Amino acid sequence: MKVVLTFNICTNNSLANGLLEYLRQIVYNKDSIDILSSQDNIILKNLPKYVVVELIGKAPGSYKTLLPNHIPIYPLKHLCVHTIWNRDGSKISKRFQYFQLPLTSTFMFTDFKSQGRTLEKIVVDLSGKHVNNSTYVMLFRAQRLDDLLILKPFDESILNMQLSPALHAELARIEECTQRTTQLKFCLNMNK
Repeated sequence: MKVVLTFNICTNNSLANGLLEYLRQIVYNKDSIDILSSQDNIILKNLPKYVVVELIGKAPGSYKTLLPNHIPIYPLKHLCVHTIWNRDGSKISKRFQYFQLPLTSTFMFTDFKSQGRTLEKIVVDLSGKHVNNSTYVMLFRAQRLDDLLILKPFDESILNMQLSPALHAELARIEECTQRTTQLKFCLNMNK
């Protein structure tokens, strides 16, 4: 099964968010198997110890007990803070942690996660109310029009959507920063 890494684990070894790979093995404790499991489906009560993935187009360091381009991926602990604001302006913050394998199936991406990818075949849903300026991101992930399927009828006016004023302002700010940086580099080079 094709999966994608959802967290930067070791960027020096190509293990970065967005890396495509194949899930090859799930390693778990025998006592983790739920009683509802069957011969065809194994249900785990706990996270696996780790999974083994085969990297696509990357050559990581080797592991003695694994095949070339195969690496173990372990569950990661994430620390979170959830803040609840009261009507009187005070707040209550609760800290918690969770463990999760930093992988997800590649059968489905959000528009944000698909940026910069070229996909063989894609199916997009443009009918939602929350379709935004990233419509073009979803439409241009395929190389050919024949490889694009639009799931449902949609309001064609979203194809003429204008950038929001906030995005225009941010792009102008970034352009101003670019110009100031270029001027600063020029001044520094003149003083040498």
